[in-house]
This record gives sequence, structure tokens and C-alpha cells, in this order.
Amino acid sequence: MKPIVFALLCIYSLSTVVAIANPTDSLRKILPTLNGKEKLIVLGRLVQYASGGNNSKYELQCIDDLEREAIHLKAVNMQIYARSKRLVCYYNYSMNNRLVAEMPENLRFFEVHNAFGRYYDNWNLLPKMYLYQRKYNTAIIELKRIYADARKRGSNYGRGVASCGLGDVYATMNNMHQAVKAFEEGMPLLKEREGSTTLLAAYPTYCDMLLNQKSYDKLRKANKEWLEAIDNAKAIALEHGSSATIYQSRYMYCYISMAELEIKSRNLKKAEQLLHKAEAIAKNKAKI
Repeated sequence: MKPIVFALLCIYSLSTVVAIANPTDSLRKILPTLNGKEKLIVLGRLVQYASGGNNSKYELQCIDDLEREAIHLKAVNMQIYARSKRLVCYYNYSMNNRLVAEMPENLRFFEVHNAFGRYYDNWNLLPKMYLYQRKYNTAIIELKRIYADARKRGSNYGRGVASCGLGDVYATMNNMHQAVKAFEEGMPLLKEREGSTTLLAAYPTYCDMLLNQKSYDKLRKANKEWLEAIDNAKAIALEHGSSATIYQSRYMYCYISMAELEIKSRNLKKAEQLLHKAEAIAKNKAKI
């Protein structure tokens, strides 16, 4: 096996065991001493750290605590955040019945409060669920509903969410031409919302397809845009007091994609440098 290929495999393996420091215990200790906005911020942090764990019951408890305090303080933005995190939790832990049952009321809440970024990102969980269940036609129908809703409202972001969702479905169905076309329609629209996690999630599949199609010039451009999108999202997260560690894996996969392109281009020294960056992140040594 070639050394660089072996390095890639090792990095993918390491990425599954990355350990990230979690200050939950210290936050829990200071929580009883806090009130108002300070308490709300800490409860939000607890939700964030819980979402990186593997305990759905605890995560939902943290979300409930946050939402209760947000309602008490009439902090609508944090209520929106809590509702969104709950739906994502349902999706992540395959609580499909709860996801389907509670989606309509939450979409109405997002709509009433003009939170259309959350509205479309969370609605997109339904077609993602159908895709995971291999219900491809059902996923496509739901995504076309999202697209029609976004077009009616004049929401470019909503159309971007739907188009990239279609890209994921077509890619899974090995319809690469339609997948690339859908991503290339949707991704520029997603850029209208700074820090879009939906945009960040689209890049790995899109770049992988470009690599397989040997569209190396387009891939180089896409990799550059991907890295810039991660930098932008991380900066926004830090501005809002959020942790940057959640972007570790995003950087790692971006560097791997860039390394794969350099391997194809016979720039092995550059590929090695990029792989070292990815490996450092996988070992949790890089400061991001």
C-alpha cells in the first residue's frame, strides 16, 4: 500500500476517537449562582456540549431546561434555538415518530417569529430521514415541497436547502450528473446566510463527486470555498461565544479532500503537508 494512501486510512480511523474537552461539570457547579442572561448562556452551552455526547435523554433534558428558562425570560431567539436542537436530537437518535409529529408545530413557531433559516434547515430533517430510510421518492417529494414553499416566499436560502437536499438524494442514487447540477444550483444560494451548516454539510459530497468525475479545476475552487466557509462559520460561532471545537472534523475532511486532489495532481509534497494537518486534528493536537 502506498504511504500516502495508508496515511489517509489512518486519519479516517483516528477521526472516530477524537476526544474533546467537555467542561460540563464546572458549568453545572456555577449554574445555581446565575440568573437572567448569564444563566441562559450557560444553559445554552450545556445543550451544545450535550449534543456532542451520546446520551439522548440527557441532551433532551438540557434542551428542556434551556427552553423553560428562555420562555421565563421571553428570550425568543433562545426558544427558537432550543426547539431546533430538539428536532435535531430526534433526528440524530432516530426518534422518527417524534420528529414527524412535532415538526409542523415547530415550523409554525419558526414562521411566526420570522426564523426562516431555522425553518428550512429543520424542515430538511424530514427528507434526510427518508433518505436514511432509503425512501428516495418520498425524500424527493418532500424536497420539492420545500422548494415550492421557498419559491412562494421568495427565499433563496430555502431553495438552496432543497436543491442541496436533492443533490444528496441523487448522489445516493448514483445519479451523479443530476447531483452535481443540484448542488451547483443550491450552494450559491446557501451562501446568502452566513455560517450555514447546511452549506458546510454539502461540500464533502459535492467535492467527492468532483474528484470522482476528475473535475479537478472545479474541485480546487470548491475546496478553497469550503475552507473559507468553515473559517467564516467558526468566526461567527466564536463571536457568539460558542466553542470552535465542533469545527475540527470539518477542517479535517476539507484537508483530506485537498490532499486527495494534490495526490491526483502528483503534488505529493503538498499532499503530505495537508495530510499532516488532518492527522493533527484527528489526534486532537491542532488548535482550531
